Amino acid sequence: MLIKHYLHLIRVHHYIKNILIFIPLFFAGNFFNPPMLYLLLIAFISFSLCSSSVYIFNDMCDLSYDLDHPQKKLRPLAAGLISKSAGIIFAIACLTVGLSLMFSLSVDAAFVLIGYLILNIFYSVYLKRFAIIDISCIAIGFVLRLVIGSIVAHISLSKWIIIIIFLLALFIALGKRKSDFFTIKSKKINIRESLQGYNILFIDSSMTIIASVVIVSYIMYFSEINAASLYQNILGGITMPLVIIGILRYLQLINVYQTESSPVDIFYKDRFIQLIILCWLLCFGLLIY
Repeated sequence: MLIKHYLHLIRVHHYIKNILIFIPLFFAGNFFNPPMLYLLLIAFISFSLCSSSVYIFNDMCDLSYDLDHPQKKLRPLAAGLISKSAGIIFAIACLTVGLSLMFSLSVDAAFVLIGYLILNIFYSVYLKRFAIIDISCIAIGFVLRLVIGSIVAHISLSKWIIIIIFLLALFIALGKRKSDFFTIKSKKINIRESLQGYNILFIDSSMTIIASVVIVSYIMYFSEINAASLYQNILGGITMPLVIIGILRYLQLINVYQTESSPVDIFYKDRFIQLIILCWLLCFGLLIY
């Protein structure tokens, strides 16, 4: 039972976000290279452990807020299932092992990881209080995952992939802010400081703008690939409506069904989103490989 609490503490289910580390290898057409996959797997484990230390630190900073939240009060620290001292020790252990693994792979990647940690420390302590800056920090964190994957695999990143991932992360984070408003309204809990800089109109207009730019950026990225055959062009063409449908589905969940789930929970629970991602991976995999 104690192991379950620690797994909850380090948020193992959030490790799905760190799959972005493998993206550079996938788009480079070298995903089935065992030595490279092994290196990126180590980078994935390293980043996941360090991100767990960040989650623990953030939970400690948010302890008073989490106690009043209907879902977050069930987190191990807020619920008293794990003591603060035990949480600190576990966070240090995760951080030490994670950084050691990354330094063994690449000094440059390790310094990017340290940059990620510093950004998240400032985010947890101070920056998350400010609207727009809070979601920008989240989006930068996703880009840094890409950068680490590219450094470890020695692969150059397309500027369009960086732009798309950054914008998608902003888009998803804005959706989370909107779902926070629904939680506040339904559960009558205190509003977070950063949410005072948002309202529904601002979030809706921002998500509309960002979704449009994501679609245009994706089209620009595909045109950069220069597909060599009609078959590849057809596959690439299929991926474009899949991206649009995926964006529309997320908007539907946020606006129509007013989901209060986190983006990670949506990924695990929503079969529609899972099917769209699977079809996109299949089409793009066939296009590249």
